[in-house]
Amino acid sequence: MSVSLKPAVSGWQRLSSLEIPRSVRALVRARESGLALLGGAIGALAGLVVAAMAWGVSELHRWLFAVPAGERLSALTSLEPLRAVMVPLVGGLIFGLALMALARWRPTREVDPIEANALHGGRMSLVGSISVALQTVWSSGVGASVGLEAGYTQLASGIGSWVGRAFHLRRRDLRVLVGCGAAGAIAGAFGAPLGGAFYAFEIVIGSYSVASLAPVGLAALVGYIVANLFDPTAMGIGTLYVSRITGRDLVMASAVGLFAAAVGIALMRGVAFCETLLNRISLPLFLRPALGGLVVGSLALITPQIMSSGHGAIRLASVLDRPLHRDFWERFCRCLDILRERRFSQRTVFRLTLVKGFNIDAEAEGYADLVAR
Repeated sequence: MSVSLKPAVSGWQRLSSLEIPRSVRALVRARESGLALLGGAIGALAGLVVAAMAWGVSELHRWLFAVPAGERLSALTSLEPLRAVMVPLVGGLIFGLALMALARWRPTREVDPIEANALHGGRMSLVGSISVALQTVWSSGVGASVGLEAGYTQLASGIGSWVGRAFHLRRRDLRVLVGCGAAGAIAGAFGAPLGGAFYAFEIVIGSYSVASLAPVGLAALVGYIVANLFDPTAMGIGTLYVSRITGRDLVMASAVGLFAAAVGIALMRGVAFCETLLNRISLPLFLRPALGGLVVGSLALITPQIMSSGHGAIRLASVLDRPLHRDFWERFCRCLDILRERRFSQRTVFRLTLVKGFNIDAEAEGYADLVAR
């Protein structure tokens, strides 16, 4: 009597090696519309990834920093000093210890979507992508000045790669689905379907083709719609109206784009330089995130806008004017007095900018007092 011993298979291994029935696989592989439908489904999953990760970060901010519901950490004007310093410090220490433990389980570096398409034919680890996404959520949740977009694209593209392998897709189609995940994630994160599609074509897939246009475009559109259902004001930036665009406007927009690109390049090189410089510090690896948290927490005592992804700070800067003079309020009240004194001798104009949901609900009586003055 012989007994065959088979190694135990974990749930993660079963999930990673999932296979779609042969008949369904053949149906998808035989038609280009099947790939487009898969792209749309991955875009929907990418939108859910964006919504879920953003919700997780918001909950961490609410628990750890006592951020009011509906507010963003980087949009606050002040923080309790003890929380501002201790949460990033302790959170960084926990993160460092978790990385040290994770290195024993997964010693190799995870492959990002760009590298996966360039070197590995679109093959990404779903478990590794989930791990990167959780690291991103925790880092941003404890106040680290990191964006969520890398985590969004990592997990969404990892899901696209996993779906493609489950369908046994060809190498070319698998790379397209990785791009679909990235397109849906970027479109949902920034509310920009075209931006997500171009990001996928230019950065992840690396080329344009008629065959990839439909799945990537559909993924970007669906990702935007799904993410917008859960968080319709992800960035909080919008325009009230669009006037007639002239050639001068296009020149100015081009200049702003070139300046922004130059700043982005300088920031990326600055990060690489700082990383090289800090690697020379003889400090255990698990303590380095704690040191970074201490630095971020100390800077947050000056302004909380440096914390987390900074989307709240972008929104704050887009709708709020910051006075150039410290005695702005006294000057403003004096101007109102002058208007009142001269209202019978000449025309006067008094204009208020009120933004619904930002400065009108709780301060309407104060603005009414200004008008009555």
